[in-house]
Amino acid sequence: MEKPIWGVTEQTVEQALNSMKVGKTTGPSGISSDLIKAAGTTGVKGLFQVCESIEQEGKVQEQWAKSYTIPVY
Repeated sequence: MEKPIWGVTEQTVEQALNSMKVGKTTGPSGISSDLIKAAGTTGVKGLFQVCESIEQEGKVQEQWAKSYTIPVY
C-alpha cells in the first residue's frame, strides 16, 4: 500500500477530531465535529474516505470554501 500524499490516515483523522473543541457551531453543511466524534470509528472512517476522495480527485467541494462569520460586539 502506498503512503498517502498528504499523509492523511485514519489515525491522523482521529487525532485531529480529538483535538477539536467541543460545542463549536456548524458550517453550511450542518455537520459538527461533535457529531462525527459521536459516530466513533464509523465517523472517523467516513471522514477519512472523504479525505481520500479529495486526494484522488484533486478537488474540494465548493461548499467547503464557505463559512459563517457572525461578529459579536
